[in-house]
Amino acid sequence: NINRGGEVDGGMLSTTDGTSIYNICPFNQIGAIIPVVTPEAIAGSAYRLVITDEDNRILFPDVQNNNINFDGAMPGEYRIWGISFTGDYRGQFGLDVLSDPLSTECYTASDNFITVIITDTENSQISTADGMDTLTLSGDTNPLIAFQNTTSEAAPYRYLLTDATGTILQITETDQLDFSGLTNGVYQVYGISYTGVFQAEVGDLITDTDLADLCFALSENIITVVITSQTNLVQKTNSSLQQKALAIFEVQVYPNPVRDRMMVQFEWQEKETESVLLRVIDQNGRILQQQNIPAQFGKNTYELNLSNLPEGLFMIQLSGADYQGKKRFIKVQ
Repeated sequence: NINRGGEVDGGMLSTTDGTSIYNICPFNQIGAIIPVVTPEAIAGSAYRLVITDEDNRILFPDVQNNNINFDGAMPGEYRIWGISFTGDYRGQFGLDVLSDPLSTECYTASDNFITVIITDTENSQISTADGMDTLTLSGDTNPLIAFQNTTSEAAPYRYLLTDATGTILQITETDQLDFSGLTNGVYQVYGISYTGVFQAEVGDLITDTDLADLCFALSENIITVVITSQTNLVQKTNSSLQQKALAIFEVQVYPNPVRDRMMVQFEWQEKETESVLLRVIDQNGRILQQQNIPAQFGKNTYELNLSNLPEGLFMIQLSGADYQGKKRFIKVQ
């Protein structure tokens, strides 16, 4: 007896936006849903979507929804295939969609696949090449300064030099920044891990700019650089900056983890009331909430409504012209 299965045709997969290669960020709901359009199945056959690794080995043998959500997937390269078949479907984890049997009768894979690339970015720590996190330079002899970071090099990395307001003055893909020609003042060095196209330009404000078109994460710390031609003024200025930084660096939040409302508390040492910018920032450096709050002498406490945030890791940032304080927190449902 010879039994012939019905006709099968894998056809061409497409997406509603016409994209065939997606670059997305891990653990980020933005842009993580891939809208796949499958060809119409031939009469007598069935059609299924599968997800494989870059070697075409099946990771998910039966995807139930054409809007495939990659939120939470680990970094790596994934492929979405269509399988046309008759008989009983036999797709399993680890099988090769191009060579292993996927049905008891006839089957074939789609003529193409949709590629999904997930690349992680890291909130690194930065320092100078000799391990310093603060610098004092003479305005007459500003050299090239080498820096280092703690990333695993999973994504491209750059260093940004800004003035005290956060305006970008210099961007470099190497590990050196040129401080020659800068006037006396206070400057800051940031590290940034990113994916996609780097978008920031000299003159942009670092806190109000999408620094890359996909994922990006600023370093957890910054390096403060004071440039002056007077040594005693350098020491005085640097000491003053450290006192201001310490005045609000010790930021406390509670409860942590938080569900809905969270209290932010910090100690302010200045006698005069000043305005402090409070931001809620996600792991990719995106500002989700921000507001100006008054910082009064002594202990300051403010309540934040975080009920609209998704689950995940976030950061509270308090910043002004010459000071900055940070504290990480976890949002749960």
